[in-house]
Amino acid sequence: MTIEIYTYQNPYKLDQEDIWNEIGNCPYFCVSQTTVNGLKEVYGLDFVLGRVTTVNSMVNTLFLKWNSSFMNIKQHADIDNILNYGFVSSFDEKHHSNLAAAFKFNRDDVFKSIRTLFELNINPNTKKNKMFNNEQVFIMELYKTIKESSYSSDFCLNNGFTEQDINLSILECLKNAYNNSYVKESDREKANNKLLELDTSTIVIQGVHQFTPIILRMIDEISKYKRVILLFNYQEKFKQVYKTWIDIYELFDKKIHISNNNGLNKQSSSLSNESNNLANDLGKLVNGKQNEIIENTEYKTVLVFNNMTEFAGYIARIYDNAKTSSEKNNRSPLANLKEQFYSADSSVNEILKMYFPERFGERQFLNYPLGHFFLGIANMWENSKNQNMQDISDIKECFSARIIDEPNQGDLLNILGKCESLFTNCRNIDEILYRIKNLIKKRKRLRNMDVYASHISYYNCSLEEIDILEKGLEELSEISKDFFEEFDKKSSDFGTFYKKMKSFIEKKTENNDELEDEFRDIVKRVIIRLDNVKDIKAKASFDCLKSTMKIYLQQEQNDDQSAKWIVRNFEQLDGDILRTKKRNDVIYHFGCLTDEDINSNKRRDFPWPLDADFFELAQDPIDWKYLVYVKSAQEYKNFKRYALIFGLQYNCGDYRLSYIKKKDERDRELYYLLKILGLKEENYLCYRENIDLKDTSLIQFSKKENVDFEKYDYYKYKICPYKFLLESIAEGNTIYKDDFLILKYMEVVLENTVKQSYEGLPISPINIIYQLEESYERIKMLFPFEKEINRMDVINNVKNRLLKNKWKKYPILNNKEIEYMRIRENFIYQIIIDNKNKRNLNSDLFKNMNIESIKKEMVNEVNQKRGFVQIRSSWCDYCSNRENCLINY
Repeated sequence: MTIEIYTYQNPYKLDQEDIWNEIGNCPYFCVSQTTVNGLKEVYGLDFVLGRVTTVNSMVNTLFLKWNSSFMNIKQHADIDNILNYGFVSSFDEKHHSNLAAAFKFNRDDVFKSIRTLFELNINPNTKKNKMFNNEQVFIMELYKTIKESSYSSDFCLNNGFTEQDINLSILECLKNAYNNSYVKESDREKANNKLLELDTSTIVIQGVHQFTPIILRMIDEISKYKRVILLFNYQEKFKQVYKTWIDIYELFDKKIHISNNNGLNKQSSSLSNESNNLANDLGKLVNGKQNEIIENTEYKTVLVFNNMTEFAGYIARIYDNAKTSSEKNNRSPLANLKEQFYSADSSVNEILKMYFPERFGERQFLNYPLGHFFLGIANMWENSKNQNMQDISDIKECFSARIIDEPNQGDLLNILGKCESLFTNCRNIDEILYRIKNLIKKRKRLRNMDVYASHISYYNCSLEEIDILEKGLEELSEISKDFFEEFDKKSSDFGTFYKKMKSFIEKKTENNDELEDEFRDIVKRVIIRLDNVKDIKAKASFDCLKSTMKIYLQQEQNDDQSAKWIVRNFEQLDGDILRTKKRNDVIYHFGCLTDEDINSNKRRDFPWPLDADFFELAQDPIDWKYLVYVKSAQEYKNFKRYALIFGLQYNCGDYRLSYIKKKDERDRELYYLLKILGLKEENYLCYRENIDLKDTSLIQFSKKENVDFEKYDYYKYKICPYKFLLESIAEGNTIYKDDFLILKYMEVVLENTVKQSYEGLPISPINIIYQLEESYERIKMLFPFEKEINRMDVINNVKNRLLKNKWKKYPILNNKEIEYMRIRENFIYQIIIDNKNKRNLNSDLFKNMNIESIKKEMVNEVNQKRGFVQIRSSWCDYCSNRENCLINY
């Protein structure tokens, strides 16, 4: 059979095209689920009940084994084993070792690249190998090694389909589409009759611009037995806009049948709105006909968001309103959205996933606390060095999962937070446990240093809390060793690991009544899945296990899940815009319209180390599948331009445009075509000025009659009310938590200790070092794990400060000097110069006040109204809660 290419002009009038008689009664495979939904919306029964589904559905049905988790895991393990054992390249030992390390570090990209080479059936013996870069030579040699090894059967992509295989795959795919379709009962008989009359000798593939190797293989295989019609929208009047489609499809080396029924594309009154006029003007610009544009045309103002978070906040507010409406009318929140979002950079969804995890479909097992626990213990383990911790945040992740026993929920995390600075530079849990035991010993020897210890975070834990943390870490260490210790000795069988995981999950969840119903169901399916994959004969390194863990534990998602994202990418526009004919009260919001976002090809970068030059050289012999794959990837930026104009042109409702000003501290500009048309811009914050917002920025001051404030509390309040809230009210003291401040506090303690021990005694440069060294040994028990490298810095800083005062004797500790010492314990410094504003920040701050005056000033009416506001100043650098303050963000 053959491949034929046709175009159509108006997506609302496809059934009036001449080609309709040939395609009106055959299976349709569309580029996306939104296109499927759009066709159903416009054409009703012609496209429901099993007639239309996605291209990916057909790919996954035809190449079921190739796309299975089972095969993905096997291939990961195969690549890992070849890289680790028995792979001989043409490079010398040093270069081979470096390249192998790079490939193992980028194992996911290498996995995708190897699959791409097999999908395109690239000849590994091409004579142009010498023209590749080193990484490309290495991957071609790896590819050849796999093809010639016993692992080759795992990479065998079926290319010997019979006509019966193709027919069965098409029927299976249509059956799945039928089961997922909804039709009114009154229309069901008519729809069933249409399905029975379906002509499967012709297959239509509609709207594919971004061809992948596996889609091209699918087309190639089906076309051996079926007439395959490739269909896309094209308009002669916007030739340059639609040229991106012609440039790709002409590489199939088939005649492109351009629709010449010009009457179909005349604008109806429903398509004569401002959105369509803007599309026409953009099309004229791209066609080089700027002189045909009517000047001074007024278009909507473009919203300017300062950053991606601000854009996400705007979307979240609109989605929240839709959720409220959906509770009243029983429709999905997405259907209730009065503003539909499409973005040239859809990464805003990563933020929205945190706001609305339920919106993005069923959460994966690994997105739940129990899943996080397994990722955490996997990240902790570093088998090459026999160490089981790389980052303390992984321990936090494990404690967050509530798997480790603790008296009350959250105890382990809270205690770990207090002690975190104690564990700086610990390489594994055993070292952390050693420091905890050492801390307990030191506490017993503090004696008269308790007053200093009260300002250090890890001394603010009770012995009972330390015992809870110690037991929690011991349990975590045992679990991680049980799962991973054997990987230190040899490559381990994945099946053994997942049997242990299955047993662990069952034990931890069987009697847990607090599990959500959704998660309980996921756990059941994960256990079933682990039963199904336990016999996979995959045996590879620990790093390979980590990279495949997500594949083992993933949940299958519905086919139409991508259609349910809050913000869709421009690839979803083709179909979604068709639904505006029945929903013309909806605003269609086109976001991230900057030159950088429109012109970026990042979504379709080739997997490392492959690139466009590689494929140009690797074509041996030249095959249309190579050409189409590479060209479609290169044309992605032009596709986004086309999609924007197409979306505006066929939008029957209202529209809105926006872009994000800042990214990576760089300012960006509005997309140049829109700037040429003179569209005005408005900052989003100004746009919101008239919206009635509830003030939630301040924590209000509750007036109490018998509040005992000290002068140090008053000083904190004068520096920053928020600092006062956290230190004086929440924590009851100034407690230093991070390494930098603990080191600065160490200087304060050393200086104060020397002054107390040697008050009144002579100071000389000769003996001061001895005195500081002697005092340092005494205070060191407060800071048992400070690095030795810091010792000289601390001593020199204190020495320089003492000599700078030009004292001949250490001062007698009168009230003024003791007050100075206490101030420094609580604030590190007594004097801070604000260099930016050229002022002394302690001016009138540390004045002596009696308790009554302090009470009166702190609870007066002005301060009550003011609340606990955050004040930025140079004092922020030395605030014990600087990590908990959002003022810098």
